[in-house]
Amino acid sequence: MAFHSIADEFFVFEEDHYGLVFGGLTLNFGDFNYSLGWNSEQLLNLFVKGDLKDLIGGEDHYEINKDNFDFVAPMFNTQINDVKSEWTSYRLLDEFEERTGEKKYGLQSLVLEFEGGGYLQIASVDFDMGYDGAQNMKYKHNGNLLISANRNIFVLAKI
Repeated sequence: MAFHSIADEFFVFEEDHYGLVFGGLTLNFGDFNYSLGWNSEQLLNLFVKGDLKDLIGGEDHYEINKDNFDFVAPMFNTQINDVKSEWTSYRLLDEFEERTGEKKYGLQSLVLEFEGGGYLQIASVDFDMGYDGAQNMKYKHNGNLLISANRNIFVLAKI
């Protein structure tokens, strides 16, 4: 598992076991990867089988040191026992912000359950920054990635 950012900063709330990253993450399964992250062509987060670098395209990005996400460390190199996902539909917008093209489906949230009972909640969200962390989280295809370990973060509204 690797975390990447295309922004200058990311947010980690160690005591609350979650972080927010504008960029993406890669899940490595030996011979192949799944990536969830920013797609510079469609300007939203996508979930794909493949490398995050291909998804991000020409955007400058950097890998975030795993030590910043200590709360996720117990899940590194641990077998995933179950995956739960929620999907939602969307349409791309033209230059007049009119919906165009066929309906597409995007990943709204993903929960990975690991051997030993730990789990990760991952979702693309928009949020307000408050004194004690992120508040008023809402699902949003072009938002930051919420990464929460062993804690279900309530997201206010669907996309």
